[in-house]
Amino acid sequence: MKILFRADASVTIGSGHIVRTITLANALRSRGAECSFVCERLEGNLTKLVETQGFSIFDQTPENCHFDYLVVDHYQLDIQYEEKMRSCCEKIVVIDDLANRRHNAELLLDQNATASSENYRSLVNANCALLLGTKYALLQSNYALWRDQTSVKDGAIKTIFVYFGAADRDNLTIRTMLAFCDLLRDDLTLIVMPSSENRESIVRLAADRSNITVCERVDSLAPLLAKCDLVVGAGGTSSLERCAMGHYAIVIAIADNQIAISEELSKQGFIDYLGYKDRVDRQAIFHALKTRISSGNDPQKSAHCKTLTDARGVDRVANIMLLNQNTPLIARSATADDEALIFEWANDPLTRANSFNQG
Repeated sequence: MKILFRADASVTIGSGHIVRTITLANALRSRGAECSFVCERLEGNLTKLVETQGFSIFDQTPENCHFDYLVVDHYQLDIQYEEKMRSCCEKIVVIDDLANRRHNAELLLDQNATASSENYRSLVNANCALLLGTKYALLQSNYALWRDQTSVKDGAIKTIFVYFGAADRDNLTIRTMLAFCDLLRDDLTLIVMPSSENRESIVRLAADRSNITVCERVDSLAPLLAKCDLVVGAGGTSSLERCAMGHYAIVIAIADNQIAISEELSKQGFIDYLGYKDRVDRQAIFHALKTRISSGNDPQKSAHCKTLTDARGVDRVANIMLLNQNTPLIARSATADDEALIFEWANDPLTRANSFNQG
């Protein structure tokens, strides 16, 4: 099976679209699919990351090629692009979380807690299946392993990790570092992962402070999240990663599309949300850090965070994409462990709509 991905990264777009499509591509490749990417060479692009993962990358759709699937993860592309690509792609998957434009696709994935079928039904064709919610979160495969091996966060906070993504244009990392310095706590350690935008300034600020460590970019944050006691960062997919590891994190929204998601996660008790980036100053971060350090980690909140996602969403999505008329189906007897799954099936909106008893 041949699968083409269309996604971009830049200093303005950020890295999220590329990272989650690479995650899905790796899962599909492990199941025998051949994956390649189309990416623009924008400032701050991550084409090298795509290539180091072993995927072919094109500046534009290769001519005279046919693909079984096109996966589109791009806020600037909609039904016009998707219909144009029908000539070379059998099926289309759209990854979205804005619900603000029409699509022509067989599958639409929105991995966020705010995802709702009502938001998309008028925007997709009748035969488009909706994969909605955090159970489909495209987290790297090692998160499931680390999640299962990591205990809930409990007790004193000693190590804090700060990461605002690959494009921290608002210098929130530095703002957080300064707030940490204001605590005057030499017994605490701050680990910082800089973006390409402000790396030099971060290194200079950390140079004279023995309890601040600047780390290099890594393929996965899971090991770092496992050993830290508190995390400060942006909204979006990062919130799902942190919750999977049991972190009740301090979150600042760095993009418009992160606001509603962060507000909902805060409402449900999954994050400590400070607000949108232009309304959160150094003093606000200082008070948030001081409060959390004083109270320590709450194991109940940590356990609650781990319920947001089991970090196996990428396997679910990959398996659904590869289903076809030749996929063998094996029947087995139900067990008590299937109770939640059967309840979910029985209460699916489409099931209810076609049931004799729709209550």
